[in-house]
Amino acid sequence: MAKSKIVSAVGARRSDSWSFQYAGGNFDGNWTVSFGPPGYVMSTALKTGANVFTWTEDGKYYRLTFKKGGKMLIGSNNLVLLGRPHRIVRLLTRNVKK
Repeated sequence: MAKSKIVSAVGARRSDSWSFQYAGGNFDGNWTVSFGPPGYVMSTALKTGANVFTWTEDGKYYRLTFKKGGKMLIGSNNLVLLGRPHRIVRLLTRNVKK
């Protein structure tokens, strides 16, 4: 079994961004989910400080923090679009077997 490696939490403030490596995520209770444009599900932050814990296909874990009204669009083919402004903190990484 591969060991997890803790990485120092480095944060960055971002504007609009996107990724094709989104593998999944857990939203805290401060989000509402609705249908977005065709092919997308849209999550909207209900209050400032709403968090999403996400992981990518290559084993990286992140905490994303949004202000009230911040949006996250999740589409097919592992595409995720993040609204602005938001803060990204890399939490840890793990070895992924392919």
